[in-house]
Amino acid sequence: MGNAAQTRHVRVGGDVQSNSIVHAAGLVTFNLVQDKQTLRVAYEGRDPLPDTFRDGAQALADGRLGTDGTFHATEIQAKCASKYPPSQAWPPTSSNPEPSPRRRTPCARAFRGICLICVH
Repeated sequence: MGNAAQTRHVRVGGDVQSNSIVHAAGLVTFNLVQDKQTLRVAYEGRDPLPDTFRDGAQALADGRLGTDGTFHATEIQAKCASKYPPSQAWPPTSSNPEPSPRRRTPCARAFRGICLICVH
């Protein structure tokens, strides 16, 4: 996605890679994996991480891509794959409507194979 991910607020999603979560001095770093691609994420938010945030969980991170290639998240959401049905397909159709009233526009390109959704 190049420089656009550094200038726009985006949401990335994937599975939390096993043994990648590191807590150190108020900073949490971990890897998101999707389709054999990995993205390093750093979270230094003031909100605690969700209880469902753990190895293998599906997670979403809102923030910006740093010039170092690390995604700097301001918000983390996680869900346990065993408790929830698969996510909705994109784009919405009449048989598969958009699940949220919040407007989301998918990026035409992904960064390192990780799904990016621009949040407006």
